[in-house]
Amino acid sequence: MPRMLINMIIETLDMAKQMSDETCQLILGMILQKINEFRDLYVNEINTYARKYFAERQSFKGSFTKQMVANANNCESIPNFMLLVRKKYDRNDLDDLSRSSQQQLDRYESMGKKFERTAEYCCEIILQEIELDTAKYLKILFTREWYGPTAKPCCGTIVETTRDYWSSELTHLKKPLLAYLFYTWHKRILAHYLRNLFSRNISIKFEKPNDRHICAEQLRREVLMLDKEFKSWDGASVDNATEYHFNILSHIADVLEQTDLDSIVLEIATLAKKYPSLNMDQVIQILLLRGDLTKQEAKDKADAAIANMPRVNQGILFEIMEIVNQLN
Repeated sequence: MPRMLINMIIETLDMAKQMSDETCQLILGMILQKINEFRDLYVNEINTYARKYFAERQSFKGSFTKQMVANANNCESIPNFMLLVRKKYDRNDLDDLSRSSQQQLDRYESMGKKFERTAEYCCEIILQEIELDTAKYLKILFTREWYGPTAKPCCGTIVETTRDYWSSELTHLKKPLLAYLFYTWHKRILAHYLRNLFSRNISIKFEKPNDRHICAEQLRREVLMLDKEFKSWDGASVDNATEYHFNILSHIADVLEQTDLDSIVLEIATLAKKYPSLNMDQVIQILLLRGDLTKQEAKDKADAAIANMPRVNQGILFEIMEIVNQLN
């Protein structure tokens, strides 16, 4: 619908401009007000459509994702259109730094950003669909069902399901939105790993060094798989590759696999430097996963590693744990 809206607006403004400059400015003001109203109505319709879909997915016969991709692409085109309208039709668009000119620019940019956010919101709804299709496997990441030679192929299934979407409906999603979708999806996958890893009720613990080694190697394999696949999907060039953060799991694997208990403090300190929001409870939980430390020993080593390191609520780990809090 926004694409049709763009054509209608241009035709109306062209006609108004032919009549008189004053008429064009009057019509432009009315159109800007209506665009804001339209955006709110559009989001409501998207929400209604999504609710109907998730209540009865089978009745949509594969059309939902295609429609959401179209909605996202249409909304993504609006910001540039808003700047074009300002430049072509707004007589107050002055090529100077006056306050009135800046206010005009801010108004158009603000409206464009609302549609940009709506485009991202459509991508988030698509991710709800992918997450629903992989929920069974996301929930058991880093649990007893995930680990070991008889484990379910959780990571592989998540990758295959995502690839199915990427190779069909998502091929039509514009590159900036594709990058946003996959970056958001990678954080949500990590959130499922870390939700179970940091849980006090975790079902997976180790007693032997070999068990910890097997788990660490499984984490590293999955990190390599996820990073490779996501970089092949997001449309970014090699020179402008997206930095994904699956290696959080590799760094945790290093702590789990460490055989020298005296070196664990250094491993934890290194981890804490990379992720400034890593807190004492999280460090203790990682150490307890090893199975060879008492709670007091884990607390002492965690304290020795990060007691004098300032912790701040920012960075990628903090962002991921915010998602974890939404999952619980």
